[in-house]
Amino acid sequence: MRITRIALGFCFALIFCLPAAAQTTSNIEGTVKDARGAVVPGAEVKAASPVLAVTRSTTTDENGFYRITALAAGNYSVTVTATGFATSTISDVELTLNRTLALDIQLEV
Repeated sequence: MRITRIALGFCFALIFCLPAAAQTTSNIEGTVKDARGAVVPGAEVKAASPVLAVTRSTTTDENGFYRITALAAGNYSVTVTATGFATSTISDVELTLNRTLALDIQLEV
């Protein structure tokens, strides 16, 4: 009887806790292009949230694509820098729980 209760308790814990734990972060992804629409490889993309004390960065691939993963829900500013281009910052980017936000960015020379 006691083993049955322990097993039942363990099953409930798995059912209710694991899905919640798996849905705790969000992602930002997109493509960085220039004013003519050409992709910008090698651009640094940084997502920062002073409130959450989080800063994550990545570099665009050969197709201008970037992805920043495992971000907590909250408000971020996204800054993109690349050689030969003006820095671009997008403020108040809101991430909700367990979402991937598509954010394409255009850089000016």
